[in-house]
Amino acid sequence: MAAEVMDTLKRSPSLRPWLLALVGALVLIAIAWTVFWQLAVRQTTLSLDAWITREKAFNRNWSCPDRQVTGFPFKIAIACGKPHFDGMIFGQHYAGSLNGFVATARLSNPSEVTVKVASPFAVVSDDKTVDINLAWKDLNVRLGGLPRNVAKVSIAGEGFSLQGHAHAFGLLAGRARHVTATFAPDAARQDHALHFHVILKDASMPAIDSILRTTAPADSVADGDITQASLDPGRSLTTTLDKWRAAGGHIELTSFLVNRGETSLQAHGALTLDSAHRLDGQLDTRCVGFEPVLRRLGVDPGLIAAGSLLASLLGGGDETQKGPHPLRLRVKFDSGRLSIGPVRTSIRLPPLY
Repeated sequence: MAAEVMDTLKRSPSLRPWLLALVGALVLIAIAWTVFWQLAVRQTTLSLDAWITREKAFNRNWSCPDRQVTGFPFKIAIACGKPHFDGMIFGQHYAGSLNGFVATARLSNPSEVTVKVASPFAVVSDDKTVDINLAWKDLNVRLGGLPRNVAKVSIAGEGFSLQGHAHAFGLLAGRARHVTATFAPDAARQDHALHFHVILKDASMPAIDSILRTTAPADSVADGDITQASLDPGRSLTTTLDKWRAAGGHIELTSFLVNRGETSLQAHGALTLDSAHRLDGQLDTRCVGFEPVLRRLGVDPGLIAAGSLLASLLGGGDETQKGPHPLRLRVKFDSGRLSIGPVRTSIRLPPLY
């Protein structure tokens, strides 16, 4: 091929200056792009170091061992092997670690960063009241709007398993075959709402299994908004929740769907906390297969079913629908007391903190 090019140049001397100019331009572009990439890498590294330094001022220490920067020519990828954290989160000191991560951004869109995270994640508090280990087969986190503000967080992963314990929640255990979640501020609203959309597939938790008396995995979808959302890891969790409640914050559950074995649940409504830190609010639900659960809560399913059928007929429901007729229940939390439909149960949930 080179011989053919030289032969063409010998026969067409007028092409030689143009070809030399083209080759020279390509070399200059390659050099300029290499310099640009190196400058972008330097700026990214300086930004990461500045963030780590800034976090130290809040007693939060992050390490990025065995840092490597790759991705030339069109990406920047920063890899850390076994990063470690220790410091204050919500007023309590924790130590945590990951097996590693690779954060990648395209030079054409540096505000969008994708982080591939290596399992597992482990975190423990100094007083050992929190000790959690979360493992997975695959996990990717996408951050939008960097470096100033994170405008959107998207999570997608496979093969999750959770073990450990945390304060009043007691023992924690669970698994999920697939998890996706997105969190993004709703700029159209004036109440600082954070929109969430979460999907779990083939998920189970022993604590819920014992209530439903089934080990069948569940598929669930939750969609809604958290109003007055504000997160400051420098404040204690108690202070954060108090400020959220005082500002009128609440959870607007637009849609909540759960299918598990022969049971299913649909719900929507709003929840918040009262001045005594107890759950407050109500959910309108449609459920199938929850009669055994209602009996264990001291609620007569027959009474609920009759009222639900009457409400369905008055509301123009379809009496000819196939399969079990769903129970329409209004679940209400008032000063922590649980009411189901017209029945005010004896169950009173304790304050959350």
